[in-house]
Amino acid sequence: RLLRLVRIMKLIKAVPTLRVLLIGLIKSMKSMFYVFMLLMLLFYTYGILGIYLFSSNDPVHFGNLGLTFITLMMVATLDNWEDIMYISVNGCSPTNE
Repeated sequence: RLLRLVRIMKLIKAVPTLRVLLIGLIKSMKSMFYVFMLLMLLFYTYGILGIYLFSSNDPVHFGNLGLTFITLMMVATLDNWEDIMYISVNGCSPTNE
């Protein structure tokens, strides 16, 4: 395994453009962390709002903060968001009938 790491390091030294890209990626990690924290703050805010607005209508997706985070991620990535939309529009029973 250590030999694989040495091969990768040789490749980085051999290709200067790859080295520039990796250095830029490493230097941008601090900024990406701030963007991630801002996104988590927005998700937290909208998660609390979603719990207050939709938990009585859809406890499956908005029952607690963890479920709400997953639901917000589903909507943000457009993964099966239409099911959440139809449940929010039409409503659902707490027993999931």
